[in-house]
Amino acid sequence: MSLYFLAEMTWVEVAELARQTNVALIPTGATEAHGPHLPLSTDVIIAHASCRRAAELLARENIFCAIAPPFNYAVTNFGMPFAGTVTIPEALQTQMVVAVCQSLAAHGFTRIVFSNHHLEPANFSAIKDGARIVNDSDVARVAVPDVRADRWSATLTEEFRAGAR
Repeated sequence: MSLYFLAEMTWVEVAELARQTNVALIPTGATEAHGPHLPLSTDVIIAHASCRRAAELLARENIFCAIAPPFNYAVTNFGMPFAGTVTIPEALQTQMVVAVCQSLAAHGFTRIVFSNHHLEPANFSAIKDGARIVNDSDVARVAVPDVRADRWSATLTEEFRAGAR
């Protein structure tokens, strides 16, 4: 089974892939503190693993997809008091979503799914706003599943409430 990571492909390979599929997954996280025991890239690591697993499962159904390079920066106001956290304005996050989706669509990837694992509300809103703009333009169809209500986010919330041990 082949997985297609755009960052590792040549433009010729991407053009060929776009002739075979119009689906792209975008892992989305943040560069932010996650307690003293986890790396700043925790969200991105989880999002990238989610995209990889989704691509594997889809490939079993003969649905192939591109995995775009991750969004490593996001609205991260809550984490700013902690060293290493990087935040960007909400409007910039929305603009990045629109621009990246438009670029992917221009190359044939017109079905785009964000795998967002940075749960800050302003970040989620910015991504949803960008997706809505793209969807309204009919350039591509963009989906942003809300993982905040799943069992993993509830587990993480409980871990954070308990504090890092």
